[in-house]
Amino acid sequence: MRNETRERLAELILEELAAKIKRDKILKYKLESFTDLPVDKVAEAILRQFDYLLSSELRELIDHLVRQEISKQQVTVTPESKSIEKTEDISTFDDTAISQSEEALEEDDIAQMVKQVGGVIEDRSSVSSSVLEHFENKEPITTEPFEIDLKPDDWLYMYGMSYAPDSKGRGYPSKRLTLKGIENYDAIFLLDYGDLRLYLSRLIINNYTIDKHGRPIPYPQQKKLIDLEHEKVLNLIRSEDLLVSVPSWTIIQGRDTLISKVEDHYVKLLRVLIEMQDAIDWDVEVFAFDELLVKITAGDVNKYKRAIERETRHPAHKKKNQKEIEKVLFQEKQIAQEIHSQLLTLASRAKIFHMIRLDNAFQDDWKPILHTRYVIGKAQRKSFCQEVARLQKLYEEFQLIFKISNTTVQFPVSSFLAKK
Repeated sequence: MRNETRERLAELILEELAAKIKRDKILKYKLESFTDLPVDKVAEAILRQFDYLLSSELRELIDHLVRQEISKQQVTVTPESKSIEKTEDISTFDDTAISQSEEALEEDDIAQMVKQVGGVIEDRSSVSSSVLEHFENKEPITTEPFEIDLKPDDWLYMYGMSYAPDSKGRGYPSKRLTLKGIENYDAIFLLDYGDLRLYLSRLIINNYTIDKHGRPIPYPQQKKLIDLEHEKVLNLIRSEDLLVSVPSWTIIQGRDTLISKVEDHYVKLLRVLIEMQDAIDWDVEVFAFDELLVKITAGDVNKYKRAIERETRHPAHKKKNQKEIEKVLFQEKQIAQEIHSQLLTLASRAKIFHMIRLDNAFQDDWKPILHTRYVIGKAQRKSFCQEVARLQKLYEEFQLIFKISNTTVQFPVSSFLAKK
């Protein structure tokens, strides 16, 4: 395509975009919240965010949506016009043809891009499921035969449960995942009982302190890394299986005790699994560790992680540099926006409850940078979970917690662990 033609097309897009933004009454209403600020500064800030969106994978999404719309139009065109539309060099188009091509960029798509910057309720029910073609298929989590001699005093760490209708399990482990548990030592094994499948690993209690009741307890700083590894494991399992998760550090002593609990709650647990099958509202919370991001910037993240692993109950605190804090907050804001942009492509509706602001405080614990509820159709649920796992891998360097939950369907932890 000749440079002058590309420039002409870019001008047409800008003109069309400006006209449609001016006609968008909802957008005008939202901008009223900025009327107490300098107009030019607000416009510059919005343009910077818009430029950020177009620099991400959303640019590919726009390209995909436009080409998809054009392909639909070609089904109804006359034979004479087909020869023009199939021409690869758009420089042969006249202004009318260019204008018709630009109409493929629907007003709703532009409005949604603008809304995305503001972080409000979004509706993407019109987006075709073929958007999923943008995301590669994930390799399934493989299993292998496994036998383990569980002793009565062994502490078992629970990750969650899934439905296993074809299982012949009688409460004895028979398989394990080729996936390490929270301690990155023992593999996660599967324990089937009836139609239930539990995901477990065995704790190395020497790594923890023991409370007055004989229960292993992690140190506070140690617990931070466990919370991270726990959610990473859940997201990998969830990408291949519909999982009812349990909170971090849910432990129970002895296989016999565990099986007794499962028997007592068997009907209730099955009901939770059935309800989970129909769930469409999924909350995604993303947490960042400010101190860890500072160390990443400085290039000594491994040193910091080793320090956490051997941390005592009284960690030392150092005064933070204000420039470092500002840099971390800006980075967290960018990451939160990008994650939301990616997950939104698979949702029919989304509502942002929280997105980090640049004036948020620096914290010494996991800090929420994004909390959004996505409405996901059952047919797209697996792809959505796979996308979360992909994003988790993509941002692995930043050690983010991606927590998926459904507020109405949860594992009955308190009654399950309650003593008789």
